[in-house]
Amino acid sequence: MKGTFLKNYEVESLAKSFTLFFVLMASIYLLFVWQNYMAKQQQLDAHIFQEMRIFTFNPVTKAFGVAFVPKDANRTLPILHHSPKEVYGYFQVPTVGDMVMKVSLDAAKYSKRLKRIRLEVLEWTVLFLIAIAGISLLLAYYTLGPIRQALRLNKEFMKDILHDVNTPMASIIVNLKLLQKKYGTDNAIDRIGSNVETIAMLRENLHTYLGEREEKESIFDLGLLLDERLAHFRILFPQITFSNQVQALSLKTRKRAMVRIIDNLIGNAARYNRRGGSVTACMEGDVLLIEDTGRGIRDTSRVFQRHYKEGERGMGLGLHIVQNLCRKLGIAIAMESEVGVGTRVKLALTKVIQK
Repeated sequence: MKGTFLKNYEVESLAKSFTLFFVLMASIYLLFVWQNYMAKQQQLDAHIFQEMRIFTFNPVTKAFGVAFVPKDANRTLPILHHSPKEVYGYFQVPTVGDMVMKVSLDAAKYSKRLKRIRLEVLEWTVLFLIAIAGISLLLAYYTLGPIRQALRLNKEFMKDILHDVNTPMASIIVNLKLLQKKYGTDNAIDRIGSNVETIAMLRENLHTYLGEREEKESIFDLGLLLDERLAHFRILFPQITFSNQVQALSLKTRKRAMVRIIDNLIGNAARYNRRGGSVTACMEGDVLLIEDTGRGIRDTSRVFQRHYKEGERGMGLGLHIVQNLCRKLGIAIAMESEVGVGTRVKLALTKVIQK
């Protein structure tokens, strides 16, 4: 895989791996942070309680408030108590048998000391989360290595296959023309020719997928192009009714790319149609509509994703290729579908219509 830029699917894989690593490590670290914060708060309480104890022996500071209250079981516990207004502890005074000394610290002063601990913990937390994010990104990028290697080998394999297919394909086409010249028009020969053209169409799809097809813009008639392509599919799908309602309309764009778009859309409309169904091409303003009476698509939001398919057949590349070609040609594409009723694909041709 050449180049340093990540493909869309690689970005998605990187994002998911990063999220997984980051959430896992961050969750473990935040659990540790929470336990550490609670331990520091307990240490602060113990330190304040010790300061209060010392204060009972040498009450020279004004940091604490003092009061004497009656003794009870709760007021003999050596712990720091919390209330919305203050934190306080109870201490026994030998000279006062039935009373205890209540030493208190204002809640605002206690919060100020606790805030310093929180800021310290927060600073370290932010630093460590940044470090965890960096480590997660490196790990996520590292996991892309095998995926990118597999995709690179897959593309090299497809290139080799395409190269090896060219010679027998050329021989088949030459001999088919000889048969047509010798025997003229024949249904069997026409079917062979249509299937050879279908194989060539699949080969072009692979070339497009690999990004090996570039061409200059040309001016051509969309109505004639649709007539030509529908005639091809009529031979392959005799049980489907194909209708072209597009009149003469000049387009200025890359013709081969437009053929790929139309072939993939019409091919899908016919392949997943019902017996006796129909495929119709028509214009609605500057929008080309390709409608079918097929089984419909359950999730049109994912239909253009690479390798997405709702059946067992196919590789899930056709509509992904269509979307990429439409993007390159400046054609907006949209799809509407209802399961059991059919599908309508809209191609906005405003930018490619020759006016």
